[in-house]
Amino acid sequence: MIQQWLESARQHHQAGRLDQAQNLYRQILAHQSDHPEALHLSGLIALQTGRLDEALGLVRKAASLDPKRADYHCNLGLVLAAMNLHEQAIAAYRQALALRPDYPQAYNNLGNSLRHSGQFDQAIEAFGRALLLRPDYFEAQNNLGNVLAAQRQWDQAIEAFRRALALHPTPEIYNNLGTALKDSGQIDPAIEAFGQALALGPDSAADIYLALGNALKDAGQIDPAIAAYRQAVRIKPDSSAAHSNIICSVYFHPDYDSAAIFQELRQWDRQHAQGLRASIKPHENDRTPDRRLRIGYVSPDFRAQAEAHFVAPLLQSHDHRQFEIHCYASVKNPDAVTDQMRGFADAWHDVLALSDADLAGRIRDDRIDILLDLTMHMCDNRLLTFARKPAPIQVTWLAYPGSTGLQTMDYRFTDPLLEPPAGNTPFYSEQSIVLRPCWCCYSPLHDLPLQSVRQPGPIRFGSLNNPCKLNDGVLRLWAQVLQSVPESRLILLANAQSQQQHIRDLMHEHGVDAGRLEFVSRLRRDDYLKTYDRIDIAIDPLPYNGITTTCDALWMGAAVVSLTGVTAAGRAGLSLLSTVGLSEWVAEHPQDFVRLARDLAGDAPRLAELRRSLRDRMVASPLMDAAAFAAAVEAAYRRMWRQWCAV
Repeated sequence: MIQQWLESARQHHQAGRLDQAQNLYRQILAHQSDHPEALHLSGLIALQTGRLDEALGLVRKAASLDPKRADYHCNLGLVLAAMNLHEQAIAAYRQALALRPDYPQAYNNLGNSLRHSGQFDQAIEAFGRALLLRPDYFEAQNNLGNVLAAQRQWDQAIEAFRRALALHPTPEIYNNLGTALKDSGQIDPAIEAFGQALALGPDSAADIYLALGNALKDAGQIDPAIAAYRQAVRIKPDSSAAHSNIICSVYFHPDYDSAAIFQELRQWDRQHAQGLRASIKPHENDRTPDRRLRIGYVSPDFRAQAEAHFVAPLLQSHDHRQFEIHCYASVKNPDAVTDQMRGFADAWHDVLALSDADLAGRIRDDRIDILLDLTMHMCDNRLLTFARKPAPIQVTWLAYPGSTGLQTMDYRFTDPLLEPPAGNTPFYSEQSIVLRPCWCCYSPLHDLPLQSVRQPGPIRFGSLNNPCKLNDGVLRLWAQVLQSVPESRLILLANAQSQQQHIRDLMHEHGVDAGRLEFVSRLRRDDYLKTYDRIDIAIDPLPYNGITTTCDALWMGAAVVSLTGVTAAGRAGLSLLSTVGLSEWVAEHPQDFVRLARDLAGDAPRLAELRRSLRDRMVASPLMDAAAFAAAVEAAYRRMWRQWCAV
């Protein structure tokens, strides 16, 4: 009878009728509580339906009753891996392989847990063994691609994904291929790969639409990118990441003003954060106004990334007698800059593996007084942690000049020039705290020698900003600049061949020959900075000005001409250049922008002098006075705290 029940249960299980299978497994266990196979298979159903603790108990008991069954140990490893207990999972897989050395599935699963544990070389070896035993094992080939991509070995990863697709094309593998192509700078092939993924699996494609949107954005195709993100949200309404990408993209879109952007922000807050507010508990922090405060900084980007040039000088300059600095780091690929920032903190918390809810719990347990968000709606943000209000005071800063839209975010940092004048009312969910004279402080992080002598040849304009800032309106304006300066050249950062061709075509329509254009792709930082040696005048995009790029250009001796917009993101150039004492390079109207660029281009002695002196001018300015900036931020923290204590 038990054998008949078992066979029937297996048939239901294999057909996906899990409830019927589970009932039969339980019926067997009611008659024989120590039946290893019923325990094992019942545990697999618990795993499939997300009941991990139950699955662990069942499969572990089966393996203890019949310890010679390699598949029991292998599936025990799967349960442990699903619980993020990868070291224990590795031990279970190795036990399975000790019993059955020719077990390709165990090698594949072992490779996955080794990858999650950061043991990349051993993971590659495990996937290789799985493929030797089973050359058509497309899952192992795909997983090999994943571990190679995690090590940024793009060429090898792309080849592994292509081999997996030759064995068995699936949406997941096409998506992985597209991501590797995009991350290696091959934007157009990436877009094609994502399209192939969608052709195979359009009904469950939220993640693919999200990845496609990222690639389209990198190709400067903002409208299609936003459409892809919106499709991801329609398929998966709880995808806060896809929804955040919509918000980031509209900041770059010339047709979105502050009111339209704020509507997107409020919708994000309603859809993803509002439901979490009911669970917020009162804060029990010590309300002594002048005590040492615990400040928490939350970011995935404590690494060699644009944000670091502004975060590092602040962290380095904090007064640790008055402020205890905690960093909550979700850094996927730590580097030397990560190590440097770790040294600036009183307490460093690696929280990559924590959910937003668990991170909120950790921060509350740490009794953080003021919590800083450094990412806003950018990639890998932790806004759903801030939605749970783990600290009594929450502040957003730096990722971009704007708002989070979160009702639980109390403050945002700005400066007197970043905000639009009266009549262009900004829309923020946070109260604005004005830092003077500037909302940020810059450090190049390493000292690249300055090319103090201008290279010979025609005037070279340039923009090394994110390619998604190169909208048609900006390009038409820059065409006017080139027409006003005969024989001048324009150097642009554009990774996608399709975008480069679009720019050539548009410029040709406005009288600029393609021979006057030069494109560079994404570069290592030293090579990127050295590109400014060949740029005489950096021209600022709109509606989203450069920030890090503007500081980098000045640091390398290139003049910067900016045009002021109607949002804070479009006034960053005004803020930065005024802080360095160069407000005369900021235009209010497009015709003035063309005139400023033309006049600077015609003043060769001035450009030569700037090439020699801009760096010293920056160092002497408030833009690089880290001590003064940290003091201004700390004074703001103390005012916020005293106000909270007084309530």
